[in-house]
Amino acid sequence: MKTRELEARVKNLGFYVKNHDGDLFIRSNFDCFVWFARVSTNLLNEMSMSGGEQITNETELFDLIVEYARTPLAEREEPKKYRARIPEISYLGEPLFLRKSIIGEFDTYPFVEDDYEEKIKFEFTKQEKSDAPSWIQPEWWEEVK
Repeated sequence: MKTRELEARVKNLGFYVKNHDGDLFIRSNFDCFVWFARVSTNLLNEMSMSGGEQITNETELFDLIVEYARTPLAEREEPKKYRARIPEISYLGEPLFLRKSIIGEFDTYPFVEDDYEEKIKFEFTKQEKSDAPSWIQPEWWEEVK
């Protein structure tokens, strides 16, 4: 299970999650300062929970934490993403990036973050970089943080 997936599923159960210094801290109430669950993001099988607080979905939360704690570390991380900035060319002052449409066509366009995300792709995994057009130079790729 990916770390982002665990965070989303825990939030979906109604809990609050704080990612801090290699641990995910989980609490039931945003105003509550007591953390009742912790799971390590960089150690295998490292987790803790404390009782004393009546919460709903406790069993589902426990199962999620155990599943994540057992997930091999390499499988927890999202794959690195890259984008190709086209040098020395701009559109209305905005840099151009390689993009790929849902039908698989490549072209260039200023980077946008909006509803197009499902139809147009600006970020690519290492594997997807190999599908890019041959005119994209290797030095144009930058890692997305």
